Amino acid sequence: MAEEGMGLGLSVCKTIVEEHGGRLWAANDSRQGAALSFSLPMASAAGEAVAQPAAL
Repeated sequence: MAEEGMGLGLSVCKTIVEEHGGRLWAANDSRQGAALSFSLPMASAAGEAVAQPAAL
């Protein structure tokens, strides 16, 4: 059963991930459709992020 929506979820996720210094991408999985992945920077031992998010 398909849900109706505005189709903004992926765009919102991408914005959040990128604002935290990460990236979001999609790859084709011929057996199961699209595979979505994301990465975020790790925090250092001092509790500071290794990579800083872009300034607005």
